[in-house]
Amino acid sequence: MVEKRDLSSVIYASGTIASQSRVAITTELTGKVKELYVQLGDYVEAGTPLLVMDDSELRKKIDELEKQLSDQDILKAKQKEINERALANARAEQTETLASASQAVSEAQTKLDAANQMYSTAQKACETLVANGAEQEELALAQQNQAEAQSAADAAKQALTEAQNAYNSAVRTTNGQIQSAQDTIDTQSIGNADNNEAASTLADLYRQLEQVTIAAPQSGIITSLNISVGSIVTTGDLMVIEDNKNLKLTVSLSETEVLNVKSGMSANIKANALQDAEMKGTVSKVINFAGSSSDNTNGGMSNMEGAGSSASYSAEILIEGETSLLLGMNAKAEIVLTEKKEALSVAYDSILTDEDGKSYVLAADYYNDEGTYKTRKVSVTPGEQGDYYTEISSDKLEEGMLVVMYPDSVTEGEVITNAEILDSEGNSSGGSDTESVIVD
Repeated sequence: MVEKRDLSSVIYASGTIASQSRVAITTELTGKVKELYVQLGDYVEAGTPLLVMDDSELRKKIDELEKQLSDQDILKAKQKEINERALANARAEQTETLASASQAVSEAQTKLDAANQMYSTAQKACETLVANGAEQEELALAQQNQAEAQSAADAAKQALTEAQNAYNSAVRTTNGQIQSAQDTIDTQSIGNADNNEAASTLADLYRQLEQVTIAAPQSGIITSLNISVGSIVTTGDLMVIEDNKNLKLTVSLSETEVLNVKSGMSANIKANALQDAEMKGTVSKVINFAGSSSDNTNGGMSNMEGAGSSASYSAEILIEGETSLLLGMNAKAEIVLTEKKEALSVAYDSILTDEDGKSYVLAADYYNDEGTYKTRKVSVTPGEQGDYYTEISSDKLEEGMLVVMYPDSVTEGEVITNAEILDSEGNSSGGSDTESVIVD
């Protein structure tokens, strides 16, 4: 039967929920952890003190040096520390600002990719209708959809340009702040050519004293904690903070799937833990190089739906808005390759090709009260193809019309019966007449 069906093409993949932003906490200082304010799994706000290093040795060295220096040298040492701290803060602010601006550019690019994909789909739909001589009303609606998609793509392109301009502006501004801080240090150095080594050492000790309290650079959950009170810090990560508000799903893809997945594609996400509540997402990155199963970004899951045990590629899907998902949860994604809802379609086997290479179906028009139908050849233009049904365009077919499902042994104008209808279990309900076919 000719019906409107959802013929969207999708890929199913599974993966693990991760954070869009992960920060490792480190320090240049060595020594003992005096106080620790967090535990594994704690949520912290940006700026919250995480720990305090033991500063007793630092203060002892500072006291000894201050006794050896004049008040003027101590003042110069303190001013040097303040200037160097200002430079360090300017550099840290640049890193944070540019990371945020870069993320905005990346998100704008993802939205533009999605908008361009929607426009391409709308444009293709219009071209198909024009080629098939569609009615003016149907064509006008498709052209309106194309115009709206074009407008959305233009807006997304403008947003990307603005995000890129904001990034460039941030680079200039933060570079200026860094240069200003560096100029202050250079100026002080010129005016204090007679600085002694002890004063320089004191300035460095002042700088270290400012670093004994370590605060969270971003909000999130403590997902790794490698220290405790009394630990001796040398090198490595003290802890890791992951943003649990802005999440992504990292999924594995097979070698055939990765060729079809593109940045900007939309995705529907479900997690068993949330009773399959559906969330929206957008593909932000496709990692198109192979890795071993042990290196797989989703933990080497092998029982994914739609991917296969040999999957070794991956993609990242940004999840829209805040959700109840937790870091590390397993989730499934339905990545939409092409979206084709309410498409006029028939069973794939119903479509034949004539000698000229043109596609057609045999419509089955009701003939008489004896349950017979008369076939009629109708030219069609195939479109998107689903697992079983294929989109068609024709000005002579409407929703609800019957077509011959297996037309290979039927000719145009032939009177046929419908004695071999399949029941709900897929079994024949009888009839072996050579003229009997399945009419759907």
